[in-house]
Amino acid sequence: MVKELLKDMGRDDRRLVLIHLIELMGLDRAALKGLGIKHVPRSQIFYEGQQCVVHRFRVPALMVNPAAPAVQGCCMQIQASSPTWSECGWSWMRRLLSLAGISLALALSGCGGSSPKTTASGAPAITAPITIELDQNIPAKSQGVMVRGDERTTFQVGFGRLGVTCAKTRFEEGYTPLGSFKVNAILSKDRFEMDPKLIAQSGKSKAELKETLFKNMNAIDFKGDGEVGEYGIGYISLEPIDSVKQPFAFNTYDGKFRWYSFAIHGSNNEQRIGEQVTGGCLNVSEPTLKAMLASVQLGDQVEVKTDGPCTP
Repeated sequence: MVKELLKDMGRDDRRLVLIHLIELMGLDRAALKGLGIKHVPRSQIFYEGQQCVVHRFRVPALMVNPAAPAVQGCCMQIQASSPTWSECGWSWMRRLLSLAGISLALALSGCGGSSPKTTASGAPAITAPITIELDQNIPAKSQGVMVRGDERTTFQVGFGRLGVTCAKTRFEEGYTPLGSFKVNAILSKDRFEMDPKLIAQSGKSKAELKETLFKNMNAIDFKGDGEVGEYGIGYISLEPIDSVKQPFAFNTYDGKFRWYSFAIHGSNNEQRIGEQVTGGCLNVSEPTLKAMLASVQLGDQVEVKTDGPCTP
């Protein structure tokens, strides 16, 4: 049905329909970026002479047709200080939005779009940096966001018991470092992926690491209280981007060979999720980690921020 409505429109008008659909269906900036559409401030919607310059969403190498009826109507609303672009041409869009079962996938297929990205296992791929905001006043409010196409997952996060260190400064036991990171290893019972440079650094074969590394790491009794499994179902190792070098490496702890680094991992006690109790890593719930382990790839980015001061 969407294709039928779009087929008689010019290319610029079809793109205008797509822009409306994207905004009104609530996709975020990361999803827009994945489609090659750049989000810019409302201040860049303006009326210039006899031409409507529509920049609520700027499309690379293509400007919507200012002569199109919907754009002309939008110009009048913009000139009258209409607060948002989504209000422009609303009546023109109503017949599209009233269609039962309308979806972004259909709209994209009508406009030459592509299928959502997936991993080798068929799970939806991460399509934007994972963002994590740490709340130092109320740790339980610390949250992360994972974007997989048009699916946006919000999750709770726990962090370092001593606080946070400023970006591009240092790594220290008990502190969670702020800044930009990328995934350099993915470890679990069912999955092993690691930067080839790290595998070479380990002095062991990939097959041996796959068979024993996470098992060894999760068998360590860090507190000496008989409890093991402190990484839960998986461990996603992170290395800093354009920052100080991690002091972490392969070593032996309590007689067990391990990879020690800053990471996102699970826990053997779900009550610890959202608390300021870790040795510096970020801990997440088992359902969250399961989704991450299915979707994250080597090189995916993670941004760690805070709402308060950091330790230099």
